[in-house]
Amino acid sequence: LKAIDLLTQRTTEAAFPWAVCGFGINEVNAVQHAASHKGHIRVGFENNIWREKGQKLSHNAESIQYCADQAQKENRRIATVDDVRNIFNIKKD
Repeated sequence: LKAIDLLTQRTTEAAFPWAVCGFGINEVNAVQHAASHKGHIRVGFENNIWREKGQKLSHNAESIQYCADQAQKENRRIATVDDVRNIFNIKKD
């Protein structure tokens, strides 16, 4: 199997919480896959400066809004900081 096929298979069948953090032109596909396969998305302007159609983003809010829109299309809610800590068992200092 190609690496992308293996990744797709493993995340689709995952019985544990998982997340993606895409970079550059790959971020759009990573976000769409995670939103539609019960994954979580980590997004930030330092990862990607491109829109889906190859145009430059004007600010980080565009990237965040895209992720929120993808989640909403899949009837997924946006996790709070406390949600993320609970999902990934992150202890608060």
